[in-house]
Amino acid sequence: MRVFSNEILKQATTLIEISKVLDYDGIIRHQKADVIKLKEALEALDIVASSVESLGDYASSQDTSGQNAFSQDALSQDALSQDAAGQNSSDQNRSGQDSAAQNAESAMADEKQSREHRIAIMTALKTEGFEDRIGKIYNSFSRNRSIPFSDAPHRRGIPAFDMVVAPDFSPCSGMHGIFVGKHEAMSIILASDAGGEAEWAVIKRKSFANTEEMVDAVTLLSAGFE
Repeated sequence: MRVFSNEILKQATTLIEISKVLDYDGIIRHQKADVIKLKEALEALDIVASSVESLGDYASSQDTSGQNAFSQDALSQDALSQDAAGQNSSDQNRSGQDSAAQNAESAMADEKQSREHRIAIMTALKTEGFEDRIGKIYNSFSRNRSIPFSDAPHRRGIPAFDMVVAPDFSPCSGMHGIFVGKHEAMSIILASDAGGEAEWAVIKRKSFANTEEMVDAVTLLSAGFE
């Protein structure tokens, strides 16, 4: 089953990559070069064409169709118009592919930067003795006074963040976490007496410009200082 699944995944990946370079407008217009690319793609995927008309005949059919309906001059003019339209379509396809590639590269760069930021935060917090608190929150109802953040009932009301650290206390009955974002640390609580529909609420924020200031902000907020 695993081998079969890997083969399907491999073919799907190959199909996606091949589809990026096919000119579908050219295929529809019986452009020989584009039909040949399609034929090679099908062969690469080990797909056999089952239609009566082969892809080779499909590529050449443009040369023989409509001879009784149009004069040679009309066909020549139509061919020129189709070539121009095909060039525009190809340019648009290439432009779209370039744009998609740029967006993918940008997303990958953002993810890499975010990952490096999280690693820097974790490394700095471990150095300052927060290793056992990373990824946890304070819970006034827990025997150990801390639980994994993944055990929290929900995340509603929490702004975007890269890391969470369990503080020393909770200013109210419920849950309390120090959430670290890109440029600020936030003290956020989920009060138990606010009802089941309550959202997390930010009660304090401290901005920072570098890793050292981030550690100071987490330390102060964790201890309840301004």
